[in-house]
Amino acid sequence: MFLLSLVVVIVAVVGIVAWVFVTYPDVLENLVYAILIIIGAIIVIAVAICLLMMILAIPFYIKKGETYQDDISYDMSDVKSVKETDSEDRKE
Repeated sequence: MFLLSLVVVIVAVVGIVAWVFVTYPDVLENLVYAILIIIGAIIVIAVAICLLMMILAIPFYIKKGETYQDDISYDMSDVKSVKETDSEDRKE
């Protein structure tokens, strides 16, 4: 019974939409314009947010570039072999 009522409702909605489009042809055109305006606004907002994030990231990376590690040696003689070692045996 539920399925039958669902089918009737779907057919009624499709019929009403078809009747509106046939009776008022400007509805479809106005609907398309409204959707295009909404999509355009979403794109403009997304681009503005991306630009704002890029601009706000500049001071962060400037500050990050000023701090660097100066107490670590990168000498090749400090490299230890990992052959025949277990990853579970870590030195703390």
